[in-house]
Amino acid sequence: MAANQQRGDFEIRNVNPQHEVFVRFQIPSNGQSTRDANITQVTWNTTESDVASTIENYYNENKRNKPLWLEYNLRALQYAGVYKSKYLLPMQSQTGLDKDDVSVSLIVPRSIRRGNVEKVTAKPRDDWNDTQKNAAGFIIGLKGTLHPTDLVYTDMATLKDGIKEAKKTGWIVISANDTEGRWVTLRLEALKE
Repeated sequence: MAANQQRGDFEIRNVNPQHEVFVRFQIPSNGQSTRDANITQVTWNTTESDVASTIENYYNENKRNKPLWLEYNLRALQYAGVYKSKYLLPMQSQTGLDKDDVSVSLIVPRSIRRGNVEKVTAKPRDDWNDTQKNAAGFIIGLKGTLHPTDLVYTDMATLKDGIKEAKKTGWIVISANDTEGRWVTLRLEALKE
């Protein structure tokens, strides 16, 4: 066993539905550091109505939206404005999520696999525009309780470096650490253009 494995480090070799990872991008408030913007909440009680109302208010006017998550995939990176591909459906990215100091909080599969957390989604409504209908497919809420070490953290600068490297390797590789200092490596396959 390698020394880093003895500390509890592990790697998610390919993020996919069998190894679901969720991500939330959080812009630090004025005077707040990237670390301060990390999502540390472990108990979530999001409803389908919460998800729908947040999707209907895509740009969070009046700052009333519930905090939601994205499935960590290329669409999430597109949503953050840091990944483009002619093979992905067009999407309006969220302003400001592409800044280097944005906190990237991820939920790794440990709680999801144990069944402690459920995904909460909203069904697209007939009166929604295309952006809202597309968002309904990957913006999710959570219901349940995480273990604090199910949350791992990095920043947007690190994620963007991983995206740059993917042009050479075909994989977006990032490292994130949990609240106990253990490192997790996440590998996400990039599209070949």
